[in-house]
Amino acid sequence: MLGSFIYDQWTFALPLYMESLYENNGAKYFGFLSSFNGLVVILFTPFITYLLRMMNELPKIMIGLFLFSLSYLIISDTKVYWIFFIMMFLFTIGEIVNIIGSASYVSRRVPASHRGRINSYRFIFYFIGGVGGRVIIGFLIDKFSYQLAFTTLGVVGIIAAIIVALNYKLDLKIFPKLYSKNDLDKATGVSQI
Repeated sequence: MLGSFIYDQWTFALPLYMESLYENNGAKYFGFLSSFNGLVVILFTPFITYLLRMMNELPKIMIGLFLFSLSYLIISDTKVYWIFFIMMFLFTIGEIVNIIGSASYVSRRVPASHRGRINSYRFIFYFIGGVGGRVIIGFLIDKFSYQLAFTTLGVVGIIAAIIVALNYKLDLKIFPKLYSKNDLDKATGVSQI
């Protein structure tokens, strides 16, 4: 839920911010950023998937949340357009890492007979986080500033990453076999000799 709270802001707060900075060109500049996002996904997903193939799922999610937070903090007080491309690159790398971590996390822990129910709960909480994020961040933008809104997103992302880190520590303790070398090799399809 917290992940979607911050993730969905790239299609809500970011275009509003760009419109406030660049007026009539804001939509066009945001379109360039969106295209750049798609290009980074296409070009970097295979490499990132390969590079992180031996990493467990929860650390991937932590990295993704941290990159989301960092990307919003980078643009919290800037008007320089090219910095938005750095922001979008980091954000998109975080998006890729987060997706490859969260999808496999659920599939390794939930039996096939229950996956549909668990995924429906995930999507309900994802929707609540996204809608709640738009309401809260919209309020912060209207009453205060974009800087406060982006700083809030950064803080929420760091809190979410800490929660995932605590979950990872607990997961290691409760399910040690999921983290043994042989089980990791089976899950990733990689064999180490």
